[in-house]
Amino acid sequence: MNKETVLQGLNVFWKGMLAIFIAIIIIMLAVYLLQKVSEATDNVIANRAATADEREAVKQAKRAEKEERKLARQAAKQAKKLQTPPDDTTNA
Repeated sequence: MNKETVLQGLNVFWKGMLAIFIAIIIIMLAVYLLQKVSEATDNVIANRAATADEREAVKQAKRAEKEERKLARQAAKQAKKLQTPPDDTTNA
């Protein structure tokens, strides 16, 4: 075993180890960033779903209000019919 050959091998070895270490760090950073983006996307989707649910609830409340007003008008109309005396057209 030649001392010069061992030193050349160690030189290649530390460069290879450094490259592996850098690659692992890059992969870890990529996973971390993807996780953060995924969480942010999930939050946006959840907020949109909540907003959509709120909009649907408002629509349903408006529909119910409209139906109540319609029923109230019909009830008022019916009450008015019942309270109006019949016309006296016989000229007695």
